[in-house]
Amino acid sequence: GSEIILEFDIDTTVPTIWGFFEGLDYSHENSSQWLQIAPKLTITSSEADMKINYTINNGEPVEYIEELVISEGYNEIRVYGEDRGGNVAESLLYVVKVDSKTPRADLIIDDEPVDGWYRNKDVELELLLRQEEEGASPTYIYYKWNGAAAKLYKEPLSIPEGSTSFVYWVEDEAGNSMETKSMEIKKDSVLPSLFVSLQGASSNRLLQGENLTVDLSGSADDSGIAFYRIDYGDGSSVSWRVSGTFTKRYTTAGTYNITTYVKDSAGNIVNKTIMITVDPIIVDDESSGNGGSNTGLYISIGAVVVVIVLLLIVIEVAVIMRR
Repeated sequence: GSEIILEFDIDTTVPTIWGFFEGLDYSHENSSQWLQIAPKLTITSSEADMKINYTINNGEPVEYIEELVISEGYNEIRVYGEDRGGNVAESLLYVVKVDSKTPRADLIIDDEPVDGWYRNKDVELELLLRQEEEGASPTYIYYKWNGAAAKLYKEPLSIPEGSTSFVYWVEDEAGNSMETKSMEIKKDSVLPSLFVSLQGASSNRLLQGENLTVDLSGSADDSGIAFYRIDYGDGSSVSWRVSGTFTKRYTTAGTYNITTYVKDSAGNIVNKTIMITVDPIIVDDESSGNGGSNTGLYISIGAVVVVIVLLLIVIEVAVIMRR
């Protein structure tokens, strides 16, 4: 009969596959770290004609042909290998997290400044991260007030009174960081203290025609007093100016309400009203005018008469003595 020769290739050897990353010393211990640069994964095997597939994040299997460039975000990569004999290699698992994008944050203040100053007592500052891409590394915002120690931003911040230096920046776990932003924030929600000094008046009274000096220069404010103003209560006034000393002469007797104003550098205004009385000058008819002249004349004539009488007495005494 015919001779039949059967040839069998028997392969019971379990193949091996390896993987390595260009520029990355990967280990399962450091797989929790975020990378700024996406590495490339190369797969080799113990048998040249093996079929190698991989999946990313439990997706559909993809045949491995050339080095694999890892995408941004979280990547769970499983690699499978099988030789022609059906022997299956032990699979490989890699967890690679990549984030190469610079994080950003925007500063928002819930108020509008006036001449560069915030005057609302409860004004707050908020730092908002820009929309993060899916799979980005955890991001943190840090800030400083006036060069103090950095703090982790967690919630809106109340802006302090005065002129303050504010610095903030953003970092992520991959080591990417936003450039440091700095700005000066000025807030003054406190009204200035208005101090009024009257010179030339006693107990808020003065005579008609006398000079009255109103001095507001003793007023104070943390941001500084910028301007002064006064309304004299008689229809005249002086608009905002940098000098706090005002001089006024009332020519008509009466009662006047003087209103004074001060404005600080932030634009806060406070006022105070003081009532003064201007007394008329009373003229004594007996000491002025014709009556006064007649009185002086009478006094002069009386004095002459007295002198004449005294001289006559002296002459008469002298005559008697001669006898």
